[in-house]
Amino acid sequence: MDKLVFLNDNQGVLLTQTEITAIDLGTVAPASSDDTRLRVQNPSDTYQADDVIVTSLAPDTLLLSVDGDTYAPAINLGDLPPGGISDSFTMRRITASTSPTGVVTGKLRALPTAWLAPIDTSGSDNVPLPTDPDDEPDDSGPVDERPADPDYDA
Repeated sequence: MDKLVFLNDNQGVLLTQTEITAIDLGTVAPASSDDTRLRVQNPSDTYQADDVIVTSLAPDTLLLSVDGDTYAPAINLGDLPPGGISDSFTMRRITASTSPTGVVTGKLRALPTAWLAPIDTSGSDNVPLPTDPDDEPDDSGPVDERPADPDYDA
C-alpha cells in the first residue's frame, strides 16, 4: 500500500517517503525551542488516506499543533484524497535546559486509519448503459413495419 509523505512547508521540499520520518532539526542549544511548518501528502493516485494521524515519536521534545495554539503528541489531519496535501501544521521542538548543545533529529509517523478506494459521489441524470447484450439497441437503422402496399412501386 502507499505511504504518506511529509513536506516541509517552510522550504517546499519533500522530507521523506517512509512511514516514520527522521527530521534533521539542526544544532540546538539547551533551553531552546523552534517551530517548523509541515504538511502531509498522499502520493497515491488511487486511494484515499482516511483519518490521517501524525504522531511524534519523541513526545517529550516534539509536539504537534493544527491551530498553532494547542500542542499534543498526536494530531488528526482528516482525510487526504488521492494526490491530496493536508493543511499546514506546526511541529514544535522543545529542548530541555539539561540537554547538551548538539545536532538533534526528531521522528514523526503519519498513518491513515484506512486506505479507501474512491467513491463516485457525483450525481448524474444520464441513463445507465445496458449491461445485457440482448438489451442493446439494433444499430441496423430504422425498421419499417408497415405492410407492403401492392399499388406502390418504389
